[in-house]
Amino acid sequence: MNLGRYLASIPVSIGFASIVVIAALLAGTAFRYLPKQTLATWGTGVEVVFSDGQWWTIFSALVVPVGPVRMFVVVAAILVVVGWSERRLGHRRTALAIVVTGVGGFAIGLAAQWVGNLIGEAWSAETWTDITLDPFVSVVGTLLTASAFIGPLWRRRLRVSAFAVLIVLALYNGASTDAYRLLAAATGLVLGAILQHGRTRFNLHRSSHAETRNLLALTVAISAVGPFVAAINPKGLGVLSMFGWIFGDPFPDAAGVKEACASESALACAHDSAFLQLHGPGSIILLFLPLVLLLLAAKGLRKGRRLGLVLAVGVNIVITALASVYAIISIALVFQPDTGLRVIDVVELLIWGCGPVLIPVVLCVVLILNRRHFALRSEPAAMARFAIWTGVSFLLLAGGTLLVSLITIGTFSPAVAPGQLFLDTLLRFLPVNFFLTNDAVYASAHPLTSLVLQWVGPVFWTIVVIGLSRVLDSSRAVASRAGEAEVRALVERGAGTLGWMALWPGNQYWLSADGETAVAYRVIGGVAITLSDPICRPGTEHEAMLGFIAYCDANSWIPAFYSVHERYLPIAADLGWETVPVAVETTLDLPTLAFTGKSWQNIRTPLNRGVKEGIVAEWTTYGALSRSMQAQIRDISEQWVTEKELPEMGFTLGGFEELRDQEVRLMLAVGPDGRLQAVTSWLPVFRDGQAVGWTLDFMRKTPTSMPGIMEFLIASAALQMQADGAEVLSLSGAPLATPPLAAGEEEAAPTALSRVLELLAKKLEPAYGFSSLFRYKAKFHPRYETLSLVYRDPLTLPVIGRAIGGAYLPDLSRQETVALVRSLLSS
Repeated sequence: MNLGRYLASIPVSIGFASIVVIAALLAGTAFRYLPKQTLATWGTGVEVVFSDGQWWTIFSALVVPVGPVRMFVVVAAILVVVGWSERRLGHRRTALAIVVTGVGGFAIGLAAQWVGNLIGEAWSAETWTDITLDPFVSVVGTLLTASAFIGPLWRRRLRVSAFAVLIVLALYNGASTDAYRLLAAATGLVLGAILQHGRTRFNLHRSSHAETRNLLALTVAISAVGPFVAAINPKGLGVLSMFGWIFGDPFPDAAGVKEACASESALACAHDSAFLQLHGPGSIILLFLPLVLLLLAAKGLRKGRRLGLVLAVGVNIVITALASVYAIISIALVFQPDTGLRVIDVVELLIWGCGPVLIPVVLCVVLILNRRHFALRSEPAAMARFAIWTGVSFLLLAGGTLLVSLITIGTFSPAVAPGQLFLDTLLRFLPVNFFLTNDAVYASAHPLTSLVLQWVGPVFWTIVVIGLSRVLDSSRAVASRAGEAEVRALVERGAGTLGWMALWPGNQYWLSADGETAVAYRVIGGVAITLSDPICRPGTEHEAMLGFIAYCDANSWIPAFYSVHERYLPIAADLGWETVPVAVETTLDLPTLAFTGKSWQNIRTPLNRGVKEGIVAEWTTYGALSRSMQAQIRDISEQWVTEKELPEMGFTLGGFEELRDQEVRLMLAVGPDGRLQAVTSWLPVFRDGQAVGWTLDFMRKTPTSMPGIMEFLIASAALQMQADGAEVLSLSGAPLATPPLAAGEEEAAPTALSRVLELLAKKLEPAYGFSSLFRYKAKFHPRYETLSLVYRDPLTLPVIGRAIGGAYLPDLSRQETVALVRSLLSS
C-alpha cells in the first residue's frame, strides 16, 4: 500500500495529528519550551485541577505537546501508531478510544493522587504540583484498545511489550506522566474488550514451554533495564527508584571530598581522595556489570539453557545482598528515635527500602520453581573451555596488575604495603558500588598503573561475557527416544503418501511415550521442520501435533509442520496456528483408472509408441538389477546433475541414494538395444504392513530417449500398480503450485503472502521448473490436494523460510549460490 492510500485510510489519526500541531501553535510550544507558570494554562495536574479548578486541562493536556521536539515525535507516533490502530478499530471507535483512554488515564491518575495526598502518601505529595502535557497518553491507550482487534499471538505480544515498558517507567522512574500512560493503557484494555465482545472478558491460557521461557526471559531483562532507567534519573520517585542509588554514580565530587577532609583524619582523607580518583570510564562501565549479566542470562533463558537459569539466580542473589545493605543503611538513616514517623510513613519507607530486596528474591524463587523449563545443558567441552579461559585470563590480568602495582608501589596514596596491594588488585574486578568502605582503596599517581587499575576489571568481564555468550549458544538437545527401526515399523503400519520419506538419511525422529506416534524432522537454524504429516493412527493427529510441539518447546526449537495434508488444517486452526499453502499433491485413484477417451490421448500416444519401438517397461528394485544396469542409472543421474548449474535438491525430493532401498520400486524404460532410456522410482504407501499405493519420486532420462518417455513410464507404472491391486498413485507434491479452480469456484483474493509465494514460484521456475512439472502432471487428470506449512508465529516465517531452503539445499556452495541468485534476478 502506498503512502497516499495509507493516509486516506486514517482520517481520524490525521485529524488528531492536526489538532496537536494547531494546539502547539496556539500554546506556543511549537517553537519553544514554556516556563512552568505558563504551562499551567494548558497542562493538567492535581493542583491545577483540584485547587485551581481548571478541569478542562484534562482535555488540553491530551493535545498540547510540551515542546517542539516532542511535537514532531507525537505527530509521527499518531500517524504510525494511532494510524495502525485506526485501520483495525475503524474511524468511530478510534475517535472514541482517543478520548476515553486519554481522559480516563488522566482522570483516574489525578483522582488517585488527590486521595493519596489526603492520606499523606509521599508520592502523591511529591507530585502535587506536577504539570503534565502528554498526547502520548491517548496514543498508548488507543494502541491497547486496538490490541483487542488483532490475532491472539500479536495481541499477547503487543500487550506484554507495551505493559513491560510502561511498568518499568512507572516503577523505576515514577513521574506522573508514567502513571497516566499506564492507566490509559489499562483503560484501553477494558475499552477494547467492551468494543470487541460487548462486555469485558479476559481469557487466561496455559503457557507452553516456549511461552513460559519467553515470559521469564522478558521478566529478567526488565529487571536489568529497570535499574538502568533508575540510574539515569537518580531523583526518580518510583517504588523501585532506590536502584538508581545502588547502580548510579557513587563517586563524590571534589568539593564534597574537600569538605569531608576538613573534619576527618589525614588517612581517611587520603582514602576518600583515592576513591574519587577511581572515577573514570572503566569504573562507570563496571557499575552496570550485574545488569549486563542479567541481560545475558535472559538470552539463555529464552533459549531454555540451564546455564541461563543459574546465571540469573546467581546474579539476583548478589543483587539481593547488595540491596539489603543499602536498604538497611537507608532505613537506619530515617528511623531515628525522635523522628515521629506516622504509620503510613513507616509503610512507605519499608516498601521503598525493601522493594529492591524483594524483587530479586521473588525472581529467584520464580525461576527456581520453573526450572523444568530450562533443561538444555551446555556442552561439557564448551564449559571446560570457558572455565579454563576465564581462569587463565583472571590469573594473567590479576598477576599483571599486581606486578605493575608492586613496581610502582611508591606512587600510591595513601602509603600502601604489598599485602594491601593484593586486596586492592582484587577490588579492581568489582563494581565500586560493591565497596562497603573506602578504607581499602588506594590510588596511584603513575600514568601506566592508573590506566591498568582503571581497565583491568572491564577487560576481564568482557572476556567473561563473550565466553558465557558462546557457552549459551552451545547445548545438547534433549535426547530423542525414536530410532529408524521403530519409525520404519510405524511407516509400514500406515503413514500416508509421503510417509516413506521419513526414513531418508538426514531426518531425526521424535517418538511418543507410548511408541504409537512418530514425527520425522530436521533442525536447521533452530527450526524443527517436519517432513510431511506425523506418523500416527487415524484419530490421533491432534495429540501427535501437540506432542511434537511440546518436544520442540523443550529443546527451544521453532516447530514447523511442512507439507502436511488438508486434514491437519482444522487442527492448526484449533491451536490458533497459521497455515500457508506450499505445494500441491496430485494423486490418481487406481481402481477406476482407464486411459480411454479423448482426454487421455496425450498419454496413450507415447504409451503406444513405446510399445511399437520395442521399449520395455521393467518393474523392479535396485537390488535386483545387474551391476551394468545399476551403473546406467547412476550415469543418468550424474549426467542430469552435471548439466544443471544448480545443485540437486533434497529433503522431500529424493536422489540416487534414496532409490536403493529394497522397498522402493523402479520403473525402467529399456530400449531394444538393452540400454536404459529413463528411470522412475516409486516410494511405497503402506497400510497394515501391505503396500496399497506408490508415490513418484526420482525421474531421470537420457538426452536420446524417446519423446514422451516419462509419460510412457508413468502410465506403465500405473497399469502395473493397478494389476497388483494398489489403490492410489501419487505424483508427489509440486512446490509453490496452485491447484486449478473447480467448476463454479471463484479465485480467492490475493494476500501479501500469496503474492510473495507467486513471485517466488516465478523466480524459481528457470532454476528448477516447479511450475512446468506441475503442468506436466495435469496430463494425468489427477485429484489435487494442497500441502501446507503450519507454523505458530508469523514473525518466524523468515527464519522458517531459511531453514526450509537449508533443508532442500544443505550443501550449497558459493558458486552455486551465485548461480541461484543470477537465475532469480534474470527471470
